[in-house]
Amino acid sequence: MAPSTRRVALAAMLVLLSSSAYAARYTKRETRITVRGGKALALPTPSTPNSGSRAPAAPRPTLSAARFRSLTRSRVARLSAAAARKLHELLTVTNAYDPDRPDLLFRLAEHYREQKVAAEHAARALDEPIYQATDPARKARLRRQQQAHTARSERHLRRALGYYLAIYREPRFASYKRIDVVLWGLASLLVEAKRRDTARRVFSRLIRQHPQSRFVPDALLSFAEHYFASGDVGKALSLYQRVARYPSSPLYDYALYKAGWCWLNLKDPRRALEHFVRILRRSRRVRAGASQRGRIMLARVAANDAVRAYARVGTAARAYPFFRRIAGTKRAPEMMERLARLYFDHGKFRESVTTLKRLIALSPRSHSLCRWQHEILRATLPSKDKRAQLVEAKRLVAVLGLLRTRSPKKQHLQRCADITADVLRALATTWHREAQKTRDKDTYALADKLYAAYLATFPRASDVATLAFYRAELLFQLERFRRAARAYARVIEIAPRGKHVVESAWAAVIALKNALNQRDELRDTARNARAPAAPHSARRRATPRPKPIRPALRALLAACETFIKVAPTSPRVVAIRYRRARVYYEHDHYRKAAALFAELVQKHPSHELAVFSANLLLDSFNALGDITALARWVEKLLRHPILSRIRSLSTTCMNLRWQLQRKLAEKLRAQKRYRACGEAYARLANQRPDAPAWPELVYMAALCFEEAKLVGLAIAMRETLIRERPKSPLAQKALYQIGANYHALAWFSKAADYYERYARRFPGEKDASRALQNAIVFRLGRGDDRRALDAARFFARTFGARHGHGARTAAVMFSVGSATLRGKPAAEVVAYYKRYLRRWGRAGGADRATRAHVHIARAVWRASCPVRGIDGACVRVVMPKLRYFGSGSDRIRLSCGPQKHRVELLARDARLVRRARRHLDRALALARRVGAADAPALDARRGAAFRRAVGEALFIKAEAELEHYLALHMPRGLDFVRAPARARRKLQSYLRRRAAQLTAARARYREVVHSHDTYWSIAAAARVGQLFKWYADALYSAPTPLPLVPTVLRSRAARREYVDTFVTRYCDDLEGFARVPERKALGAFKQCLERSRDLSWFSSWSRLCERALNQLAPTKFPLTWELRAKPRFVRIQPDRAGLQMQVR
Repeated sequence: MAPSTRRVALAAMLVLLSSSAYAARYTKRETRITVRGGKALALPTPSTPNSGSRAPAAPRPTLSAARFRSLTRSRVARLSAAAARKLHELLTVTNAYDPDRPDLLFRLAEHYREQKVAAEHAARALDEPIYQATDPARKARLRRQQQAHTARSERHLRRALGYYLAIYREPRFASYKRIDVVLWGLASLLVEAKRRDTARRVFSRLIRQHPQSRFVPDALLSFAEHYFASGDVGKALSLYQRVARYPSSPLYDYALYKAGWCWLNLKDPRRALEHFVRILRRSRRVRAGASQRGRIMLARVAANDAVRAYARVGTAARAYPFFRRIAGTKRAPEMMERLARLYFDHGKFRESVTTLKRLIALSPRSHSLCRWQHEILRATLPSKDKRAQLVEAKRLVAVLGLLRTRSPKKQHLQRCADITADVLRALATTWHREAQKTRDKDTYALADKLYAAYLATFPRASDVATLAFYRAELLFQLERFRRAARAYARVIEIAPRGKHVVESAWAAVIALKNALNQRDELRDTARNARAPAAPHSARRRATPRPKPIRPALRALLAACETFIKVAPTSPRVVAIRYRRARVYYEHDHYRKAAALFAELVQKHPSHELAVFSANLLLDSFNALGDITALARWVEKLLRHPILSRIRSLSTTCMNLRWQLQRKLAEKLRAQKRYRACGEAYARLANQRPDAPAWPELVYMAALCFEEAKLVGLAIAMRETLIRERPKSPLAQKALYQIGANYHALAWFSKAADYYERYARRFPGEKDASRALQNAIVFRLGRGDDRRALDAARFFARTFGARHGHGARTAAVMFSVGSATLRGKPAAEVVAYYKRYLRRWGRAGGADRATRAHVHIARAVWRASCPVRGIDGACVRVVMPKLRYFGSGSDRIRLSCGPQKHRVELLARDARLVRRARRHLDRALALARRVGAADAPALDARRGAAFRRAVGEALFIKAEAELEHYLALHMPRGLDFVRAPARARRKLQSYLRRRAAQLTAARARYREVVHSHDTYWSIAAAARVGQLFKWYADALYSAPTPLPLVPTVLRSRAARREYVDTFVTRYCDDLEGFARVPERKALGAFKQCLERSRDLSWFSSWSRLCERALNQLAPTKFPLTWELRAKPRFVRIQPDRAGLQMQVR
């Protein structure tokens, strides 16, 4: 039974649900995405240049005047501690009005100033060690040291200020030769002490009282710094310009630098850029000296600020050549990087990207490559072009991969990895969150690419499981279910005990179901529900081979296994177990499916899927042919406390209980235990005599008994079936099979009766014609020609006009004619076969038409001869009357050789001969259409009969030539004395005509030999031998002419001697002629006998050849009396009519 029918039979209890009540796909609530990372993508609030509004915090110069002075002023020779103590002692003993007192105060002030600077340097030198220290104890110790240096610096500052103020406040010291130096030093320290107002008063006194001092630029610079800091850029610019009038001053370059900043604040970046460029050009001419460090520092900051000015007036495309020209090749890349940052800060993101890409092209092996690409990515964020951002993110990943191959410093590689991970993580989760709100598929797809890049680049990251889950959720929303399932499986693989494991396992299952377009388990089981099948719908086919499970379903099975493993107590596990078992069931893996269905039934009998699983469990055992297991589960389900209360399932089990008994009978038949099989079916039939399947059970019982060779029981069962249920289709088949049973028992009369009864009662059945044909053959074989002819006529009336039965009807009618016309008059034979040719000739085929014409020709040919004839020839054998010379005992016989019988030809009826020849010509014409050597290949007997008919036709035509040959007689009245020449001519003419006729007849018989028919080829070979033998016999027994005895011979003895000599010489001449055909006759008969022996075919013709050889050479060919198989050939035989060769 087909799988679909079987499933219908065991799903009969299902309630049919509406397929429109549910969607075609599973859905799940999407997990809310939490945006992760993003520090590397933080954007500053850009300023908008050329907007006319000032930024809240305007940019300021990075180099202060105090810092520049500290770097550029000349250092005095430091005093030792002992010298300082000596100066203190001198100061205490020096009179207040001593002219050397201000010099002592100045030297002490300068000493403490240097000590203050040294302490400051020592404090700042500890900044980097403190930053790099990882040990907290060491870091605290270094900080304590730094605080000590700072306190000492402040202490020295106060002391230096005290000594400077002592000089400044004493009017007596106004004329001190170094008073301008004192004023400058005091003012400088006051600035450092954050007492700028007092410092400005000191600087004002210096400018007013000492205008030619070298410290006037310092004083002017102090006022310029004050105005610049207070926001009065115009006054500050004028003062910076005054300082710039002292080109020899160390503060000249700084004044140019601050003037450039003034122009920047006055919104004239072009003039500011000119000042910064002047500083950079001057820095190239710095000579070694005290101010070298300050100018180098100033050149560095001027280069940075030149970039700031260029960002407002220049273009990104021309930046690098300009920077290289003003600052050199070494510093130009740094300036390019600063320019890119400025563009970014000012909101010029496109220019920033262009600058950074040029920088990457200039320095592709720089360790800053990752930072630059990161800045490019940040610059693309404000454009909202996600595809461009994706491209730059992928390039950042590529840069990280490149750095990993180059093995850079660990901190550089780690920094790049952190940036890349943060960028990918932040962008992916941000876009995913945005897609959840907008439901935009493109955004989902772009986020998926970022997730994929992150998972591939950072497979060991701490949050890789979470991001892998996010990606799986994304793929599910994109309905890329196969990829989603693989992604969920990877989540489980990454974190087998993570928080997303159960959700991932379930999502992987439903994703694969969606990919396979499968439905919910309950609704899926209802999808194939049908009306209940008949109870007898048991399987009669072999267990199907398991089908290969395609990869997608294998993935679903793996997902189900994973879910069962990670969530064994989940409410969803029952549906998962059912789906897994169902996949194995639908692919004919019945053993595995049965185990899984059984597990589900046992563990979850109260679940609504349990009843479906129970039915499929039974069907799996049914498919396996495991009757024992099926019976065990039927009983177990009927006794189950929960499942037995389900009416539909219990009804199915009750029906199966009866069907199992039938299955047992089928199994007995499969095991070839036919007698037990028949008895089992008989018991089933007796148990339910009113069941619809009762005819089939009786029918199967008969088949089993028949296969057990208990034909009598089989006949009895079938007769019971015919008697009790005569209208059942199986009763019709039983009627035919009873005939087959008698056929097998060789009870042909009974077989013919049942076959004919079946054909007459059910002529519409497909095998009715064959049954009647068998009946006809059996009746012909038993000689019941009347009933055979009656059945043949019924066959012709009933089946003759049916499509496809013409050839069979023709075969039946031809066979009946062949069998019933033996010994009938020629007129009856001719009439029958003419009717056959007229009615069935075309349907019967050209070969049967050929045979029909041969039958007619044979009957007419035989009727044309007035006597029976010899061996088919119209001749008779006579003893010729002898002639003698003389009388008495001395007479001389006037003939050659011993006295022999002579074959005498009889005249045939010319009209009948012509009719026979016409039919022979038609037969041979039809034979040429069929092909004598290629007779119907699918039927060997029919082909042999056809070839025999063709051979017979050719033989009869050759017989006509034979009779022409026999019609020639030896000329009489030959007078070799008085007219020897005339006598010789007559004899030679006779011999030539005889030889020509013999050749023609021999050629005809050779055609018969080559007709591929054994019987007639041997007959033709025998006839050829007879031709030559009759020829030789005619010469041997030819009469001799009476010689003219000379008159000179007076005595009787002399005359007798003369005649005897003449006869002897005449016979010797004839014997010379006769030896040639005699040798040919001997060869022809030998060939005939050899052919008969080679073909193992012995007939009257072969016996004729044997006797003829014995007559011609008795010593060489003696007659042998041995037992030989006689040929079965008869001249008129029934046609093959399709006998039943086996019992079904």
